[in-house]
Amino acid sequence: MLVDECADTLPLCSAATPVDLERIRFAALRVSEGDLRKLREGIALAAIDWRDLLMNAGFGLGVGDHDRWFDDVIGS
Repeated sequence: MLVDECADTLPLCSAATPVDLERIRFAALRVSEGDLRKLREGIALAAIDWRDLLMNAGFGLGVGDHDRWFDDVIGS
């Protein structure tokens, strides 16, 4: 789902880099809290406006926020 639906087909993402898409995908994973229904909701929000998804995940203020979150998750 993340690869197919959180892709450069999202609104305003036609020129998205792989790092841009990673940030959006990590945001969907974070808001899902491991729940498939919440993951679908996050992906649906990205389809409306991925910037809202980034804000909901806490990744909207810094381009490296998703990397720090990922490091925290992997490090634990």
